[in-house]
Amino acid sequence: MGTLGVLIVSGTIDIDTANDDETLTSALCSLAASPPPLTSVCTGAVLLARAGLLAEAHQATTDHEDIDLLADVIGDRATIARWVDSGSIVTAGGALQRHRHYGRLIGRQHAD
Repeated sequence: MGTLGVLIVSGTIDIDTANDDETLTSALCSLAASPPPLTSVCTGAVLLARAGLLAEAHQATTDHEDIDLLADVIGDRATIARWVDSGSIVTAGGALQRHRHYGRLIGRQHAD
């Protein structure tokens, strides 16, 4: 596999099944081992949190309907926002934010 420019973890409606998927969690951890910028949209933040990949993020966000799921894992660092940029980790709120979010990431990649 080549080098990743950005690792994007998208959300899913069936977050409970994804949370219980050890293969998915292992793959996320493996891909993030030498991380490019790591980012998520919607409940992708919950998947990152369950995999232990939000440890260095000061705060993180997800869709407002799922903020309690994220808070269950990262406590009061879960916040309702369009996006949260914690340096090497950027999380975006609901799926409607994804296009703006991807645009920000592309701009950030070209600025580096």
